[in-house]
Amino acid sequence: MLSRLEHQLEGRQYLVGEYTLADIAHAGNIHRLRVLVKSREVLLHKYPNVIAWMEQVENRELQGVRIEICRLTGLYKFTTG
Repeated sequence: MLSRLEHQLEGRQYLVGEYTLADIAHAGNIHRLRVLVKSREVLLHKYPNVIAWMEQVENRELQGVRIEICRLTGLYKFTTG
């Protein structure tokens, strides 16, 4: 899966070029990926596009609403500000 994601992100900041529902839908995997990286089950350094995408999605701001990935549950938490 990561190799496909890496390829899809080649030359792009987001999955289809701009930030869309596709990125939001896949963002739920970010928490799980971080857990797997920490336990050394996944070597993420081989996927620089995926790393950049994860950081972009985690830090994304959209019309004054910050989308934060809750690291403990993997669920989205929407806060204004």
